[in-house]
Amino acid sequence: MKILTPPNLMSLSRLFLLPLILFLLFRGSIQFSFFIFHFSFPDGVLPLILMLFCVITDGLDGFVARRWGQVTDMGKVLDHLTDKILTVAIILALVPLRNFPLWLAALIFFRDFVILLGSSLLLRGRRIISTSTPLGKVTGFSYALMVIAYVLRMERISMLLTGTSTLLVFLSGFHYLFRFLKTYRVTQKVARVSTTH
Repeated sequence: MKILTPPNLMSLSRLFLLPLILFLLFRGSIQFSFFIFHFSFPDGVLPLILMLFCVITDGLDGFVARRWGQVTDMGKVLDHLTDKILTVAIILALVPLRNFPLWLAALIFFRDFVILLGSSLLLRGRRIISTSTPLGKVTGFSYALMVIAYVLRMERISMLLTGTSTLLVFLSGFHYLFRFLKTYRVTQKVARVSTTH
């Protein structure tokens, strides 16, 4: 099985960009010169460009994998894990930088930890790859909009998206929890039936 496929490389590129995104967030405004050219980027613009690149590749890697017949279990796990690491790391950085609510950061961290834990248990115990649901994708999109609003210091929009994301964290969190429990019970019943024959 090939590991370094184009879709997997896209997922890895997002992970490799994370340190640069965090550095630029903490650096603030950027100014530099190249020969006679002078460049100036306001606070948050460069990390936002890199974040948008990550969002684009997040949607593109799945499309490329399906189009080229390169959908693999490793690719699904890598894509899922990369998204969680990026989301939590950037949101935690925004707590001191943009006064992002610490309670919401902790809530998002706990939700994503539970999802990763449930996914790993299903993978190790039942060989089942847990994929994102439509509600999970909506929650991720809400996260992205909220992060953009905080990075650009859009206070009113940030407050609105904070409320929306909080609601989605609870809804999607319970949704994934019930989904994991249902999947585990079904596979347990199948395992029992197979052992009796």
